[in-house]
Amino acid sequence: MLIYDSKSCTECQACRLKCSFVKETEYNPAKSRLSIKGKWPQMPVLKVCRQCQNPLCVKACPVSALSQEEQRIISIDYGLCSDCKLCVQACPFEAVQTCAGKIYICDTCKGEYPCTEVCSTEAISKKG
Repeated sequence: MLIYDSKSCTECQACRLKCSFVKETEYNPAKSRLSIKGKWPQMPVLKVCRQCQNPLCVKACPVSALSQEEQRIISIDYGLCSDCKLCVQACPFEAVQTCAGKIYICDTCKGEYPCTEVCSTEAISKKG
């Protein structure tokens, strides 16, 4: 699980760049599985999958492209995904990211969260 301290976040986007590189082998924050939303003077907010017990995104998918695995991780079958974005609309935490007709959801990188490794202020860290 990620721990987030909005007071420490500088919105540098290093976590998003690391995520996109690990998952997509390119530095493109739009393809990250997390986002940081802020508008000064409001504090930035981390938008990332919370691995809900009864995920609304999974229930909203009309083609069963989303499923929940062990540890409540959401997986995506891109072969089934129709890009309807109903999962995006269903998520109350704005945690389903989209870019160029593809959805992205944090899968925790097997609990390793490499995004935390590059946060110089430790605004995001992993629990446990």
